[in-house]
Amino acid sequence: MRPNQETGLHTIKSPCGETNFGASQIKEVIEKLNSLLESGLKATIIITFPIWKTLKLGTHKSKNNLIKNLIKKGVEISDSATRIMNELNFSLASVKTTVDIVNVSLVDLGLNKCAGATLNEICARANQSSLSVCPLEAVLQLRLRYNDQPEKERLNIIVAGAVTDPIDKLNVFRIGNDIPKDHRDDALWIDSYDNPLSRQWHPYDQFVFICRK
Repeated sequence: MRPNQETGLHTIKSPCGETNFGASQIKEVIEKLNSLLESGLKATIIITFPIWKTLKLGTHKSKNNLIKNLIKKGVEISDSATRIMNELNFSLASVKTTVDIVNVSLVDLGLNKCAGATLNEICARANQSSLSVCPLEAVLQLRLRYNDQPEKERLNIIVAGAVTDPIDKLNVFRIGNDIPKDHRDDALWIDSYDNPLSRQWHPYDQFVFICRK
């Protein structure tokens, strides 16, 4: 299901042909499909999303250099985020490369249960849509470049220390922008969650994923 760049409509292909849907109709379609799945019908829902941003990786000499640039810019890095970064002992891309990312809510992914969704469910649904969790460098590069982040916005980014990490080795970082009342300075920050596996994520929580090529 891909959006038409000119009309803004999404096209769903089936054995009976193609049908165009506006963005406001997509949620209703997903809800009906989920209802059919819950009733026992076996089917696979594959949703694709437009690229939100393109990030450059491998642009710094070292991870310390990248972190210093964030601090120099005034980005606040929480103690928990710093601790996890040290534990992961991550490395940067060895060559300059680019990755496309999307910014989606759980509702966008079709996970619109009132009770929310677990990290396992989120990763499984993202994988169905050809989306991958991010390397830690992508979190730092996004924070470094995303200067116009709206006030009070929170973006969650699932991070693996390695591509082959199992689900219980994943961490979730978040980036935000809290502008003080006196508007003297923006407060861009990076934080992380404790025990993300035990958390029930809200249907409208926003997540950033990498598009698999």
